Amino acid sequence: MVIVMMDHNTAALGTALLETYSVPLIFLSILIAVLASFTAFGLAERQYSSVHKIHKIMWNIFGAIAMGLGIWAMHFIGMLALSLPVPVYYDIFITFISIIPAVSACGVILWVMAQNKIRIRDVWVGGTLLGLGIGSMHYMGMAAMIMDAEMIHHTELFYLSIILAVILSIVVVTVSLQNRGSTEYKFLSKGLLVKSLVMGGGTSAIHYIAMASVDFRTLPLTPSSNGMDADILLLIVSVVSMGILLIAIALPFALRYKQVLIELNNNFRNLDFALKSSNQAWVEFYPQTGNIITSNEYARLLDYAPENFNTNLTIWLDNIHPDDLSAVQNAMGKIELTDAPVEQEYRRKKRGGGWVWLHFIGQVIERNKAGKPTRIIGTQRDISHRKQCEKVLRILAESDPVGMDNIFQLIVKQLASSQNVRYVFIAQVNDHDPYKIESLVVWADNKLAPNIFYDLRDTPCAEVLSQRICFYPDNIQAQFPKDTLLTTMEAESYIGIPLVNAHKKVVGFIAMIDDKPMKLTSHLVSLLETLAVRVVTELERSEVNKTLALTSRVFGKIHDGILITDGDHIIVDSNPAFYELTGYSQSEILGQKSLFRGAEKENAEFYVEMWKEINEHGHWSGELWNCKKTGEFYAESLTVSTLKDETGKVINYVGVFADITDKKRHQKELEKMAYYDALTHLPNRTLFADRFVLAMAHAKRTDQLLAVCFLDLDHFKEVNDNYGHDHGDALLLEVTTRIKHSIREEDTLARFGGDEFALLLNDIDSREHCEDILNRVCNALSNTPCIVGEDEHEISVSIGVTLYPDDNSEMETLMRHADQAMYQSKINGRNRYTLFNGQGKQQTTFKKNKLIEITLGLENNEFCLHYQPKVNMRTGELLGAEALLRWNHPEKGLVLPAEFLPDIKETELEFILGEWVINEALQQLDKWIKQGIHLEVSINIASYHLQSSAFIPHLKTMLLKWPDVQPSYLQIEILEGNALDNLMSLNDTIKECRDSLGIKVALDDFGIAYSSLSHLRNLSADIIKIDRSFIRDMLDDPDDYSIIEGIIDLASSFRRQIVAEGIETESQGEMLMLMGCDLAQGYFISKPMPAEQIPVWLDRYPANQKWLESKEITLNERDKRLELLMLLITQWHQRFTKNLFLAEDKIEFWPISNREQCGCGRWITAEMDNSLFDKEWLSDLQSLHDKLHTSADDLKSHYLLGELEIARVGVNDLNIAYDSMHQSVQKRA
Repeated sequence: MVIVMMDHNTAALGTALLETYSVPLIFLSILIAVLASFTAFGLAERQYSSVHKIHKIMWNIFGAIAMGLGIWAMHFIGMLALSLPVPVYYDIFITFISIIPAVSACGVILWVMAQNKIRIRDVWVGGTLLGLGIGSMHYMGMAAMIMDAEMIHHTELFYLSIILAVILSIVVVTVSLQNRGSTEYKFLSKGLLVKSLVMGGGTSAIHYIAMASVDFRTLPLTPSSNGMDADILLLIVSVVSMGILLIAIALPFALRYKQVLIELNNNFRNLDFALKSSNQAWVEFYPQTGNIITSNEYARLLDYAPENFNTNLTIWLDNIHPDDLSAVQNAMGKIELTDAPVEQEYRRKKRGGGWVWLHFIGQVIERNKAGKPTRIIGTQRDISHRKQCEKVLRILAESDPVGMDNIFQLIVKQLASSQNVRYVFIAQVNDHDPYKIESLVVWADNKLAPNIFYDLRDTPCAEVLSQRICFYPDNIQAQFPKDTLLTTMEAESYIGIPLVNAHKKVVGFIAMIDDKPMKLTSHLVSLLETLAVRVVTELERSEVNKTLALTSRVFGKIHDGILITDGDHIIVDSNPAFYELTGYSQSEILGQKSLFRGAEKENAEFYVEMWKEINEHGHWSGELWNCKKTGEFYAESLTVSTLKDETGKVINYVGVFADITDKKRHQKELEKMAYYDALTHLPNRTLFADRFVLAMAHAKRTDQLLAVCFLDLDHFKEVNDNYGHDHGDALLLEVTTRIKHSIREEDTLARFGGDEFALLLNDIDSREHCEDILNRVCNALSNTPCIVGEDEHEISVSIGVTLYPDDNSEMETLMRHADQAMYQSKINGRNRYTLFNGQGKQQTTFKKNKLIEITLGLENNEFCLHYQPKVNMRTGELLGAEALLRWNHPEKGLVLPAEFLPDIKETELEFILGEWVINEALQQLDKWIKQGIHLEVSINIASYHLQSSAFIPHLKTMLLKWPDVQPSYLQIEILEGNALDNLMSLNDTIKECRDSLGIKVALDDFGIAYSSLSHLRNLSADIIKIDRSFIRDMLDDPDDYSIIEGIIDLASSFRRQIVAEGIETESQGEMLMLMGCDLAQGYFISKPMPAEQIPVWLDRYPANQKWLESKEITLNERDKRLELLMLLITQWHQRFTKNLFLAEDKIEFWPISNREQCGCGRWITAEMDNSLFDKEWLSDLQSLHDKLHTSADDLKSHYLLGELEIARVGVNDLNIAYDSMHQSVQKRA
């Protein structure tokens, strides 16, 4: 065959051959092109969405081959669609080589389409390459034709076909880029169909346009048959076409099938996880066979291992609770009759024999031809916790407990039972101290327990007050290591919910504590929220009842005047205090009009504004001047409030006022007394603290240093001891003057008491700046002697200083650091200053020096024991003595243990000193026995010493060393606070001392530790010693009295002997005996004394006669209560009277001024609720008590104002009031 390019100047040779086309083959060629494009675009989507580059390359190659072969097959089918009157053969090599341009062009354009960003240039270049590739394939394919004819190409049509091929390819590429990367899978989407039709039609158009540019003419040549026959080519093209068709149909389905399998597997895993997370499982019932298939979670709900769990319909029904079986069978019947879901709740037996509540939802999904269900699917959800919560609420709703306490007891009992926890309690925040909590009811180990009172800090309960709900599922002790109550409870988990009242204030909480982990479900949260509302309601109801009861008493007893008018300002009522304050009688004021105006000292605008506020806001408070009936003016504090009915109409105006004339006069003087030292007029601790806060803020703002200094005068005590306090006061005034002259105006000098001063140095630039000022202070005092009267004193000062914010601590810590540095100055020789070492070297050095000093004291025999007798107050019998450690320091004199024992705590030296005490006490007992004196001696042993493994062996060795001393003569005292360190270890040691050695054990300072009840119950102590801090103020502080009463009752309940420490007055002894404590020690009986003085004291000890008289008198409960009242009245009166004749700085404290809170007031309140005394006498006693307080309040005001003569002369009126009350009690006795 000859190929000729013909233009207008070329003459055609031979006769033109007739060209005919087979229409079916034309349509077949186009269909194959479309199918190839469809397949290629599907593969292109996979290429586009692939993440890895190698995957993109593989999909590109696969798509290029599929699309290239499709276009190639379309071309040759199109060629075969042409019929010529001469035989046509095809060159095998050229035929197959023509595939390469098509595959290459398709590979390029598919790669371009797979890019994330495609520019217009890329489209043009890709389309051009595709058009040229298809054109090249076409003309190479035509060149493969072998026949006895010449192929004549028309030049214009030839180039036109190439141009059209490029244009159509660009259009095809542009259309093919639409909706690229769609995430929604569709086998035959509109977009994919359009792109396939455009691509297939475009490539077909390129072929047939190129075919139109060719003519065939005969050649006078010998026929040739070299080449591939058309039939064979048709077979090859058919095979290729079928392959493309199969790929087009099978590949998307295969890919989709794989994707569906992956999605189904993921969905199944997600469903299984969701069901497991919500305590649910799936089940399948096969009613016709009785088989059941379940998820693994179903076995776990029943406490089975999934691999060991087998079930069927019979087993399932046999394990349903008998009470629920009928309902379950009815539900299964409903399921079989309907295709809708059916729900049922029932109990199913677990592996261990217990029951679990399940919520079942089932539905038929398959039936046989007879309509019988063959497959039922459903879910089973564990609802045990919800049922437990519902049970609590049902019991509360059905029960009718009387009283708030009974309701609370029922709540904690049911909550503990339903949730299977050890501890549940309801607690209330202390009104006076938000960090203190007091339980209202405690449930512990299946019974009610005594209430507790404790500090919230460093406890999970503190977290409850700041959160909606607080949950610690496990490891609670590690999270709150300072909360020793958690250790006592063996707590592992904690749940708490706050109690919030109507004013959005947290007033308490409900807490659950257990020794195993807990779970917090939505049902438990709902239950706790419901119970919290119920508790708050009961608390508020209780408060309302108290308020109503109190209101009636307040109106008659209140000392403020009350005036009530109706809505028209007509006076309708007033209280007794109103008449007393104003001098008017009831008949003179009732029915009169009152606008609560004063004595016309305020201008008219004042009252206009006053009534404007009353009308707008419903109340007004302020101060004004008024006039009594006598014409005397007085200042009053007035509050006017409106009372309205349901419609909002004012029905009453209530005015409450108090005479504040004296208060106004005292106010300025009291403010000065509150903030300044009485002697030096320097700021006291309170004002110093205020300025401290301001100084710290100033230092932060200005980025300057603040020097915090603690000053202590050297050897000042010697001046006081040798020359008297007046002399010392004069010296303090001189010191104050010198220090003030040495510092700047912006600095603050304060006196804390005695010879202690504090300094705040502001705007310090550097450490050197601070040292310059401190050097001036030291030199001002030490360079020139102070002259007081005719005496000359060498005076110096020791100063400790720390610099803020270099020492970035809180105020209290800064003061402590300065104090520590000051002591270092003392150790270093006085008359100097020391800067606090923040890295701790200073403290370490200080403690090391202390330990060395104590060790030397032991080596030099500077330590000794003093003995304080213990007696039976009622019989006068001497029981024994307590050995008390003393240090005869060569410079400091007799040093008490509180000054050195803390420095050796938990050190080897503490053990050594403890051994010395035991040996010294045994040696002294041996001496006394030889003198015929048989006493029991108690010694204090530190818990660190007791816990030592060497304690018992060493004790046995020392007892053997003194064979004449019976072990029963020795008693060991353990400080209660130390007993908390290791209860188990201490208890073992105590038991061995008691049971094996015969040594008695006492729990010292009882009542001051965190959980005294726990110690009393768990420690095998014989004796309880009440801490002296409670004894000291028991006659003045009703709270201390209540604590002692509680300790005595506890000791009696646990059959423990009890001893009171620190008896300082006869009255304290009397009160203790009334309360049931006869054994005591203290300064009133005897001060501690050296061992050699004990025999002399024994010969001369005069037993207190008043105490001995009580032995012969037996009092009933009524008489005991009266004796107690007599002691309280006498103590209160004596302390108040004594204070009036003391200088103010010598007063330790004033007796309680609040007439309801003092000891007498509480006694009267308590007896009002009892039946020992008639109410009329108690009411009269209350009036006498009020008069006593009224007189005392007046005298105290004069005293505080400095009107000492008036106060002291007025004591007669106080004595009369006291005598009246005393006589009333005596008559009743």
